[in-house]
Amino acid sequence: MKCAKCGAELKVGCIYCSVCGQEAQIVPDYNLLEDDLLKELLNEEKKQNSANQQKKSADEKKNQVPHKKKKKSKAPIIAGAIGAIIVLIILIVLLVKHNHNNSYDYQFQKAEEHVQYKEYAEAQKYLERAVELKSDSIEALLLLGDVYHAEDETDDAVGTFQKVIELEPDNEKAYQSLIDIYAQLQDYDAIAKLSKQTKDSNILDLFSDYLVTAPKISEEDYDEEKGLEITSQSGVTTYYTLDGSDPKEGKKYEEPIFLEEGTTVIRAISENELGIYSEETKAAYKVEFEPPEAPKVTPDGGRITVAQQITVDVPEGCKAYYTWDGTDPTANSEEYVGPLEIPEGNNIFSVILVDKRDRWSDVTKCNFIYTP
Repeated sequence: MKCAKCGAELKVGCIYCSVCGQEAQIVPDYNLLEDDLLKELLNEEKKQNSANQQKKSADEKKNQVPHKKKKKSKAPIIAGAIGAIIVLIILIVLLVKHNHNNSYDYQFQKAEEHVQYKEYAEAQKYLERAVELKSDSIEALLLLGDVYHAEDETDDAVGTFQKVIELEPDNEKAYQSLIDIYAQLQDYDAIAKLSKQTKDSNILDLFSDYLVTAPKISEEDYDEEKGLEITSQSGVTTYYTLDGSDPKEGKKYEEPIFLEEGTTVIRAISENELGIYSEETKAAYKVEFEPPEAPKVTPDGGRITVAQQITVDVPEGCKAYYTWDGTDPTANSEEYVGPLEIPEGNNIFSVILVDKRDRWSDVTKCNFIYTP
C-alpha cells in the first residue's frame, strides 16, 4: 500500500503516512504479489483466530466438571456369581444334611444333647432315626425307652425295653426300667410275670421288693398233736382256707391249724406291705384219727403184801376213767387224776382213755391181790 499524497509505502496497520503524515487512503493495488501476501496475512489471521478459539475451548473444558466415562455394567456377572455361590451352599447343606440323616453317631449324639435339656420330643425323633439306622443298638433303645417313659408313652416304653431284653437277655437296666414302670402302674402281676423271664440271680435280686415267696405247708403227715403249720417269708401276711375257696378271702394264719377227720383241701397265699400277692400254695390232707392206745398202768398187777400205789400214763389231751370191779369204765366212772392206792383183796383194775375228739381207747385191765 502507498501514500496517496507522497507515494511512500505505508506500513501494514498504519492509518497515517510515516513520511508526510497524510491520512492513509487505501489505494487498491492489484499487484499479484501483494495480493498473495494479503491472502497469506488473512490466512495467518484465520489460523490465529482458530488457535485462539481452540485455546478458549480448551479453557472452557478445563473449567467444566468432567463427565465420568460410561463403563460397561458388571451387575449381571456379579448376580451370576452370587447365584452360583448360593446354589453351591445349598448343595453343601443338602449333602451335610443327607450325611447327618444317615449317620447313627450324629443322630445319637443329637438325641443325647436334647435329653440333657429335657427336650424329649426332639430327642425322640433323633433316637427313632438312630434305631432305624442301627436296630440292634442297645444304648439307643435304652435311651429311647427312657424318653418314651418321660413322655408318658408307656406302651412304647415297655415294648422298647422288652426288645432290649430280647437282644440282651441279661440286661439289668431294661429289667429295672420295666420294674419301675409296672410299679408306677401298680401292675404287680406284670412284675411277677416279668420275673419269670430270667433265671439270672443278679437280675432276680431286682425283684426282691416286689416278689413274695409262696407259703409252704408241711408236706409230712398231719400231726394231730401239733396241728398243721404254714411257713412264710418275713414281713408278709398269710391267708388260708380249708374249704377250697379263694385264700385271699380266707382267714389270717396265726397259729397251727387242726384239721377235722376226713379230706381237707387247704389253700394258702401271702401278701406283702405293697399288696403284692405270692403264688398260691395248695395241698390236700386225708385225716383218719386213730383212737388213743390202751393206757399203761404201773405196776400192771400181781400179789402185794404192803400198801402200794398205781399210776396211769395219760397223754396230753386225754382223760382216763377207771373201775375196780372189773367192769369197763364209762364217762360216768371215776376220772383218774393221780396215783391210786391199791385196795385190799382181789381186785381187777380197769382203765380207759378218751381223747378230745371223744375217741375211746381199748380198756387196760390189771389184777391186784393185796393181802396185808
